[in-house]
Amino acid sequence: MRAPTALEVIIASAVVGVLVLFTKLPEPPSLLQSPPSVVSASKRSTTNATAGTANTAPSGSASLTPASDLAPWQVPDPEKLPDDPFGRSVRYGRDLIAHTSALIGPDATDASMRYSGNGLECQSCHLEAGTRRFGLPLAGAWGVFPTFIGRENEVRTLEERINGCIERSMNGRFLPEGGPEMKALLAYIRYILGGGFEQQVIDDRHASRPKNIAAS
Repeated sequence: MRAPTALEVIIASAVVGVLVLFTKLPEPPSLLQSPPSVVSASKRSTTNATAGTANTAPSGSASLTPASDLAPWQVPDPEKLPDDPFGRSVRYGRDLIAHTSALIGPDATDASMRYSGNGLECQSCHLEAGTRRFGLPLAGAWGVFPTFIGRENEVRTLEERINGCIERSMNGRFLPEGGPEMKALLAYIRYILGGGFEQQVIDDRHASRPKNIAAS
């Protein structure tokens, strides 16, 4: 066997020395370990945030008004009106809203009375002939118009708004503003506003339950 040369002995000694040196070095601290003060502060922050959430949740719920606590609507009944021109006009207006298609729509017997172009009733949107709370009620509409309509970018009257519904939503044509049908619709909308609850109805004219009203 060949004896190692002096150079090989020097190189081997150097390698062994380096290995021994590295084995004696202290282990470096873990970089992933957070300092105790940071960890404690983090835990305190999480605990406070959880406690804050628990403390604030009930106050948000308490701000809701139960729907059962709202004052009941007392919508006037057209059937209680006498059989006179005004009573008949109000009841006709109610029937126009409840049975639009049969009276002034595609199902009307008289073709000249077919103002609505599809089979929708007004109460398809305005529930229970416009008297349902949070159902796009027509009760209260009398106190809102004339008002600015963003889609048309102008102030419009109630008559114009009714015809806008008939033309757009019902794919129809305008009712004559001085005709018996328009007068009947206006008489009915004005009548169901009565009973001394004008502002209450205006406040409740929504398509759905507002966020500040809890479910009943």
